[in-house]
Amino acid sequence: MDLGENGLVGEDRAERMGSAAIVVGALIAGLTLRWLWLGRASLWYDEGYTAWMVSHPAGEIIRLIRFDTAPPLYYLLLRGWVNCFGRSEFALRAMSAFLSSIALLLFYPLAMKVLRDRLVAALALVLFAISFMQVEHGREARFYSMMALLGEIGLLLVLRALRGPAIWVYFALILTWAMSLYTNNMMAFYLLGLGLAWLILPGERSFRGRVFDLVIVSSVTAILYWPWVHTAVAQAKAIQGNFWTPPVSRALLAQTIILLAGVNERGVGVWNSCSTLVPLGCIFLAMA
Repeated sequence: MDLGENGLVGEDRAERMGSAAIVVGALIAGLTLRWLWLGRASLWYDEGYTAWMVSHPAGEIIRLIRFDTAPPLYYLLLRGWVNCFGRSEFALRAMSAFLSSIALLLFYPLAMKVLRDRLVAALALVLFAISFMQVEHGREARFYSMMALLGEIGLLLVLRALRGPAIWVYFALILTWAMSLYTNNMMAFYLLGLGLAWLILPGERSFRGRVFDLVIVSSVTAILYWPWVHTAVAQAKAIQGNFWTPPVSRALLAQTIILLAGVNERGVGVWNSCSTLVPLGCIFLAMA
């Protein structure tokens, strides 16, 4: 082995160690931000509604949620959770923190499958770990962290399906997609995106085979979701003019980009402004 090969091996080892250090640091930071002082703040309005909803029996939850804007799965699972761990602020939020933590642990393998570069995937994990929206959703008693985790699992399963058909992948996708629809009505749009990704992402499965797989999974998922369709349509009609955003303006577009970049314009925490500067600093260091 000549010096050139030794140099390449050394560079690869250094890159691996550097990426591993970034991954470990991101995981520690992300888990800390999701769990530290989780029960300190009082419940805000929507969390109070969640606490009220899960105080009812399962059958009553299903009846009451029909007059809300979401399906019942999150509330049913949280009811079982609080029956085991109590109804304190910490306990009510802990399921979201737990689900968000699982999503954090799964993100690096997912990023590696998509980006195929250790350092870039590690930097993507940093962004995910300290993202203002991901952290806040993981710290509140609402269904958003569950939606994020189900979307992440759905994409991982789609990427596996691109390698070839497998019965367990079909079952896992059907279960994940059905759970997504019973968690939040807006997940239908995410599933449309996953279906499109299934058709266009590179993979070993032929286009005809992908269409076949997608039809099977979508059809069975639709059958499982059919009992809730009438209620979902009624809920969508009920919120027209109440929950939708106004027509997009330049100011609203700029505000949205700033929020998605990680800056909390309302100042609900010192670390939020850092969540933009730290990833940018990591990127600049990687490019240097």
